[in-house]
Parts: sequence; C-alpha cells; structure tokens
Amino acid sequence: MDEYNDNVELAAQIQLETSEWVKNEADKLIKQYNECKTAHAKNRLRPKLEYMRNRLAFEARALGKLVGYDEYGNEIE
Repeated sequence: MDEYNDNVELAAQIQLETSEWVKNEADKLIKQYNECKTAHAKNRLRPKLEYMRNRLAFEARALGKLVGYDEYGNEIE
C-alpha cells in the first residue's frame, strides 16, 4: 500500500508540472495568436495549441495507469 501512495504522489507531482508547462506555453501561444494580423498566421499557430491539448490528455492517461486506472477512468483491480 505504501508503494501505491508513492505512485499517487509521484503522479500528482508530474501532472502538476506538466500542467504548469502546458499553461505557460499555451499562454505564450495565445498571446501570439491574438497579436496575429492575418488568418494565415493564426492558422499556423493552431496545430501547436492542438498539440498542447493532446499532450495534456496523453499525460493524464499515462498517469492514470500509473496510479491504477485504465484509459476510461475505471479503477484497475
């Protein structure tokens, strides 16, 4: 049980660091997006924002497995 608690603590720390990184990077991209003068320039930034969203979802699934949940949020026995 102690190993489970260690995994949960580690997963929470990693999730927080990842979330902070994604937030900081997304804030920079959103600022750039708002400063864009053309639709073409905005379209070039959209894939980067989508990557950030997908990266966070990937991290959440991977960390869920670490603490004992499947990809749908159900507890693994």
